[in-house]
Amino acid sequence: MAKDIYTILRGRYPENGYALMEEVSDKAGFERSRSADYIAVGLWPSRGLSLEGFELKSFRNDWLNELKNPKKAENIFQYCDYFWLITSDESIAKIEEIPETWGWLCIKGDRLFCKKKAPRLSPNPISKSFLACMLKRAADKTGFIRKSEINQQIEQAREDVRSEVPREMMTIKSRYEELKKIIEDYKQASGI
Repeated sequence: MAKDIYTILRGRYPENGYALMEEVSDKAGFERSRSADYIAVGLWPSRGLSLEGFELKSFRNDWLNELKNPKKAENIFQYCDYFWLITSDESIAKIEEIPETWGWLCIKGDRLFCKKKAPRLSPNPISKSFLACMLKRAADKTGFIRKSEINQQIEQAREDVRSEVPREMMTIKSRYEELKKIIEDYKQASGI
């Protein structure tokens, strides 16, 4: 896979409309028992203030184990407006295996394809503990660079180039003068 799953999900859930979080625990602190692979929260009423949960499966055996233990997903599922299975290959699941309350998104290359649309659910109100877990993940910027830092780095690079140009010009001018002197010396020595 050329892109990571987070980046692929960002294609469907863009930053200007969704908070997208990885590994969101069901409860804060030591009470944690499960986590969602991904959670997407809609940020605009006009597009739906929905909470979507995602269970990622990369191997068929992992998916079959999930089917044998439906309680495993319940801790996160109960808060979701939509719940999705994400697979890295179509062979991991079969359409008839997908629970009626789940949707199925399959990754092909760098894109997501909907194999089964997730139905709208009737979620329980979000607990403070789960809200704290989502906020913790949403605020976690490990590995991220702020836009202001990127802009600062761009401006620093521009400044470096601006300061480098006069130095390069001096080097080129100096080399030009050396070559010009070599040619003059040659002309005088050869009589041309």
